[in-house]
Amino acid sequence: FLSPNLPSPAWGGGAEARAAFAIALEGGEIEAWRAGNPRSVFRRLAAYRGFDALHDDAKGRVLLLELLQSDLEGEARDEIAQETFEAALGEQDPVARRRLADAFLAKFPDSVYRHLLYQYHLSWVARERGAKELRREVRRLLKRDPDNRTLNFVAGYWSIDLGVDLDWAV
Repeated sequence: FLSPNLPSPAWGGGAEARAAFAIALEGGEIEAWRAGNPRSVFRRLAAYRGFDALHDDAKGRVLLLELLQSDLEGEARDEIAQETFEAALGEQDPVARRRLADAFLAKFPDSVYRHLLYQYHLSWVARERGAKELRREVRRLLKRDPDNRTLNFVAGYWSIDLGVDLDWAV
């Protein structure tokens, strides 16, 4: 099934990841392979890597949200945390971006990426969506994590920068 000349993908992942990559290179259907047994987290993770290698963001995002519903451990958990963080920040659709950010914050509340997510996400909201949406998003995030210093600092910074009510910003 695997060509002996197939390069090992830079992102590693073992035999299942190489299989997903090989299927993608040979023009096969990742979906059909992914639907096979066993329907393990690693099989889904390998399929996600295949979609990522093909730059199929739409299918990759669906699978990423599916992976977020799984019990993740070790390197798989770390990889999905990073992928979700990057996907949330790369998303330009506000609804999809919020969904990915919320999924990340719910699944990985202790992640080192949490503080960066607040910083970059609110910066994007401020620049792309404006003061009214920034205020709405800050309130929403503060309900989840009211004592987070990074969130409070970034919220205050952008609120002042956009001229939102100074008393509210402080």
